[in-house]
Amino acid sequence: MKDLLLREKLQRIIQTTVIGAGMLALLLWTGQLILGTTGLVLFGAAGLLFIFLSGRRSGSLLFAQATHLEPADAPDLYRMVRELSLQAGLPAAPRIAYIPTPAKNALTVGDRRDSLIIVTYGLLSTLSSKELEGVIAHEISHIRSNDMWLFSAAQYVRSATDFISRFGWILLLFTLPIFLLTGASLSLTAVAAMVASPLLSLVLQLALLRTREFSADLGAAELTGDPSALASALRKVDPPRRTLFDYLVGYSQSRQSALLRTHPATEERIRRLSALGGRKSAETLPPRVSGYRY
Repeated sequence: MKDLLLREKLQRIIQTTVIGAGMLALLLWTGQLILGTTGLVLFGAAGLLFIFLSGRRSGSLLFAQATHLEPADAPDLYRMVRELSLQAGLPAAPRIAYIPTPAKNALTVGDRRDSLIIVTYGLLSTLSSKELEGVIAHEISHIRSNDMWLFSAAQYVRSATDFISRFGWILLLFTLPIFLLTGASLSLTAVAAMVASPLLSLVLQLALLRTREFSADLGAAELTGDPSALASALRKVDPPRRTLFDYLVGYSQSRQSALLRTHPATEERIRRLSALGGRKSAETLPPRVSGYRY
């Protein structure tokens, strides 16, 4: 499993680099066409400052409906998080918060220094200890890779591309009479960039999100040594869904929107985890999480 994990991790790193570089190149190309070199430099400097500050403050974010849990409230869950955090080499174990909703979900905010894992009642009441360990390991893998900062940076780049495109349309609206009166030629390349860049940037951003989800799955398999646990959890958290339309036409609508998904298809995630094989012995698994006080 180690060799396959190494190859998959290398592939995810390459994909992340290529997609990120593509988003930046698209932003720079669009900005150069519309704002010119001076405007682009000023805009880029402000953007770098924004990305840095967003990474600094991301650890303080918390959903209003989430309640912080103390170690005494969920001792086994905290023990699981501490053990996985040590194995992942995090400087500090994430804090834990809880949302009393039947939705089966877990999410993470923050960075390696200050992070928070939010879990729901639906998740805790549905998964076994091994399955929950796989989900927590997935979230810790996001933290270890600083994915939250990466997601913030990608969101800025996409928003900046969209802003520049909108600015270009406004500029075109005010200068169009000048082009009509003087007979000056209009740059079709710039117009094409204003039309296509926002959509292309969104597609690249979503591809980046899906790539990091695959990477976090690999990280969870590496931390737990049991890819089947996370695969089993995914089957419970996001079971395959077929609508009446799917049965009538024999084609899943989810395939049509593959480019616009924030997460990879669950079936594909399970397939890749199953291909890793391997299983950690039961003696090394954390004890079953129980005894919560809500």
